[in-house]
Amino acid sequence: MAKMFPDAANHPQRERKEWLGPVLCDIPLDKTDVNKDGIRDPALKHKARWGTKVQFGVLYKTGKNKRFF
Repeated sequence: MAKMFPDAANHPQRERKEWLGPVLCDIPLDKTDVNKDGIRDPALKHKARWGTKVQFGVLYKTGKNKRFF
């Protein structure tokens, strides 16, 4: 019988610490752009997505939150 979810407890990479939990990082988002109204209005949604993408790019280029990328 084939297992639907194979047992990954003995997987060699499971012993490394980065596989054990979620990655916690501080992502400073502009709360004026990312809010409920920004989700409803297509123009504001585009602005919020673009602003978030720019902020992630800055974090990536400066080398902050290496584990997130």
